[in-house]
Amino acid sequence: MSDAGQMTSEQEAGAVLEREFIETVARQRAAKKRRQIALNISGVAIFLVLWQLSPYIVPGLDNLLFPPPTEVAAVMREMIVSGELLNHTIVSGMRALAGFVIGGILGVVLGVLTGRLEAFSHLVDPVLQAFRSIPAIAFVPLAIIWFGLGEASKI
Repeated sequence: MSDAGQMTSEQEAGAVLEREFIETVARQRAAKKRRQIALNISGVAIFLVLWQLSPYIVPGLDNLLFPPPTEVAAVMREMIVSGELLNHTIVSGMRALAGFVIGGILGVVLGVLTGRLEAFSHLVDPVLQAFRSIPAIAFVPLAIIWFGLGEASKI
């Protein structure tokens, strides 16, 4: 028997094995993470190379419709330097915010009405359930027809 503060040789051997196991698992996880990152970077690099080479590989591919990433990056740089990208980003953000506010207000009002008024709930529930099954992208042509191509359809 050993004293309460001392470990037996079996306990020491077990502790050493446990530390080695933990270190081995940590090394394996780190190696797996490095491999994952390397594959992710390689995938993006391969995609960009294929995109860049696509006009030379695919006959008849129009650079105006499918510009290579170097041209996209050059135009992006020009737009950043001129401030045009920031302006477009602000306008898009304002449209998204306006849409979020309008949708939020309509959603809260309809939610309160359907929760408080049983007759209203029964009235609108079939229509709301029907709209839920339709993908959001399917409403884009309807929005164009209803609101046109101006600012209203973009919100």
